[in-house]
Amino acid sequence: MSCRACDTVVSPTKKINCNNCDQPYHRKCIPNHDSITNKNAWTCDRCDLIKVNNKNLTIRKKNDLRTTNNDVNYYELTDINRIFLKLDKLVEKVNFIEKSIQFFSDKIDDYGVKIQSIADQILNFDIKIKILESNHTNTLNRVEVLEFKININ
Repeated sequence: MSCRACDTVVSPTKKINCNNCDQPYHRKCIPNHDSITNKNAWTCDRCDLIKVNNKNLTIRKKNDLRTTNNDVNYYELTDINRIFLKLDKLVEKVNFIEKSIQFFSDKIDDYGVKIQSIADQILNFDIKIKILESNHTNTLNRVEVLEFKININ
């Protein structure tokens, strides 16, 4: 069987079953697992939630033929718990995707800033090159004037 919390195989020596739905959990997957003193009286969070939402509900075990006040049977509760599990996993995936999107969005912003900095540097180099070209042209013109004066004398 697999753990309801992490959906991996549960070793019989490292598992604890919910007293209501009889689903297995790894002890490590249960919050505050060290505080569980009687593993035969432990109920999972989902069953606790169902109890809170349906105070008149008596949960039926697999082989128990009693009916519940709300006529909800073990298998329906198990299905509800599986749906909760799937929803939890989907929420985890959505959170991971949101964090990934934020990470890549931040990277894109960082690269945008770096690209703008490089564009500014290129513009500054263009200005410096034009100044140097102008200075070079002025220097050449002076040399020509000096050569002309030397040739006249």
